[in-house]
Amino acid sequence: MHRTLTLVLWLTAAGSTACGDGGDSESTGDEGPWPAGCDSIESTGDDRGTCRIWSGDKTAEDDAFRGQCEQEYDGAYGDRGCPNDGLVGMCETDQGYGLLLDYHYYSPVYTPETARTACETLPSCSFSCVFVGIR
Repeated sequence: MHRTLTLVLWLTAAGSTACGDGGDSESTGDEGPWPAGCDSIESTGDDRGTCRIWSGDKTAEDDAFRGQCEQEYDGAYGDRGCPNDGLVGMCETDQGYGLLLDYHYYSPVYTPETARTACETLPSCSFSCVFVGIR
C-alpha cells in the first residue's frame, strides 16, 4: 500500500481541501505545520499544476520549507494538504534521512502520461520515486 493513502487519510481527517495557511495539523507553533503542503496549482511559474506534501522526518527548520515553497515553487505554504479535484497522478519520493515529498499533478497542465514522465525525471529521485496513477 502506498503512503499516499496514509496522507490522503490524514488530509481527510484534517478536513482539508486546498493548500494554504491555517487549519489543524499534526505539529504547529513556532515549528510550523507538519506534514506541510505547498500549493502551486494556480501559480504562473514553472511549477504550475503541482502541489507538494512534505512528511516523515522534518529535516530542516520551517523557514526552509516555507522559503522553498514560496520562492522556488511560487506556492502557498501551509497544512491544508492538496485537493482531489483535477488530480491526475502523484509521485511519492524519498528525499533521504526520513524526509518524504509527494508531488501531486493536476489537469489541465498535466495528463496521466505527462505526470508519470514528470515523476520519473525528477532530480530529487536519487533515493526513490514511485508514480501513483489516479483512476
